Amino acid sequence: LIIYNPSTTPLRPETGTSMAWYSNTRFRISKHHSLTVDARQTGPQYQSFGNPFLRTDLSSISVSEAGRYFKNRLSVQAGYQMNQDNIAQTQRSTRRTSTWSGMIGLSPSAARPFVNGGFRRFEQSTRFRGENKYLKSSRLMTVFLNSGFQLERNGFVHSLSLGGSWFSRRGRQEFNDNDSWSAFATLSETPGIPLSIQLSYSWMKLNQAGLQYRNLQHNLGGSASWEFKRIKLSACLSTSRSIVESNQPMLPNLRDSREFSLLWRPKDAFEFRLAAGHADFRELRPDGKNYQERFIRFNGLYRFGT
Repeated sequence: LIIYNPSTTPLRPETGTSMAWYSNTRFRISKHHSLTVDARQTGPQYQSFGNPFLRTDLSSISVSEAGRYFKNRLSVQAGYQMNQDNIAQTQRSTRRTSTWSGMIGLSPSAARPFVNGGFRRFEQSTRFRGENKYLKSSRLMTVFLNSGFQLERNGFVHSLSLGGSWFSRRGRQEFNDNDSWSAFATLSETPGIPLSIQLSYSWMKLNQAGLQYRNLQHNLGGSASWEFKRIKLSACLSTSRSIVESNQPMLPNLRDSREFSLLWRPKDAFEFRLAAGHADFRELRPDGKNYQERFIRFNGLYRFGT
């Protein structure tokens, strides 16, 4: 797809400053394996009347691969994308971003646990006018791993989800560099009656070495809900606790909350929710302050086209 902007004169097709183009090609390597190549460019003088916020002076190319094996029990995805601005070389600097990503998923059967994991690496670099090399300005890295299973036996449905991730940020200014780790676990039980019980726990750690900042947070929660199918109403009672530990004097705190809510769906397009609750917040230091909050919320939702 090639678009010329007729409002820009004179047209300069040899430089591409007033032109936008897009190309997408997909190769079917085998029955369960494909490769996609995507390229696009938007000139610095191109203007879109349909999208005034369209970013211009940008070129991009991406390559992605996807495959499924062993009767779709194993799936693999990998990709690379590169963006670069300053197409006409009129700016003082040229910025380039590169993104690598990959994901793998394993699901042997509905009765066995599933596992999926992946990564994403993002790098940004800058080249100034008169220089040949790009200087790296920032790097972001994310790695995640999730697992879970669902088992139905004697009218009970048991499900468990586990996961964790790691995030790293590096840049020119070392005091902004940080690493964070997180993990979660969720257990759900649904007996042979319209009752659902859920317990959850999450953990997160943040370490900012340049500022010698460390933060550790624990979140615990539980809920029980009952569904009245005849009148399309469900009631839920939930409680949660959040604990923050930190080497910064003002940050350690403890928060407890309890909430009761009603959800009514008289029709598929309508939804009404009424909730009331109480929350306590306490600063974990000798001269810390305590706060209490009581609240009532009402929300209405209508879905068009339902």
